[in-house]
Amino acid sequence: MGSLKHLIFDFGNVLLDLDFPKFFNRMQSLTGLDEESFRSQYHSTIVAYDKGKISDESFIWQFQQSNTQINPLEFVKAWNSMLVGTRPAVLDMLQNLRQEYSVHLLSNINAFHARWVSRYFKKEFDIEHFPLKYFDSYFYSHEINLRKPDIEIYSYVQSEIQCSESSSILFIDDLEENTTGAQQLGWKTITHDPQYLIEEQMQKYLVK
Repeated sequence: MGSLKHLIFDFGNVLLDLDFPKFFNRMQSLTGLDEESFRSQYHSTIVAYDKGKISDESFIWQFQQSNTQINPLEFVKAWNSMLVGTRPAVLDMLQNLRQEYSVHLLSNINAFHARWVSRYFKKEFDIEHFPLKYFDSYFYSHEINLRKPDIEIYSYVQSEIQCSESSSILFIDDLEENTTGAQQLGWKTITHDPQYLIEEQMQKYLVK
């Protein structure tokens, strides 16, 4: 891609593998709700938590309204069960890309998942402060109180990375609604299919 200067990656299902079937099975055992009902009933709660608008305790309490017997520790395990991990090749890819581009992370994430990520990279790769090591900057939704696909988050990120030309940004996300939001600001985008490995697709994305 000509004039490309900035690469912005989503996290889950792009750089970090997720297992949604496992997650929804675990959540159904706790709440009694199937995937569709779970998404419908708890969408606003999850959005608020992703934006850092409610505390860990308030988040768990919302789910305890469906089942007062929910144990907080068991809930956190179930909530984190969607997170799988990544591969050394992904980390190598990020390091190589930073030789030519500024590389950034933009994720709808929350406090429980962020803490899991921190523990995971320390345990598996002996990496402290993963986002600081592999990105020029990172944007966690619960820290900046903004969430994709709201247009405000893309404007905020573009300002923070000090980019004056929207077309010099390539944003890679696994959800079309998120790439569509970024396109409204003039970003170049790729909707990544998580059945493919990002490290094997990246060169194709750079020349599309």
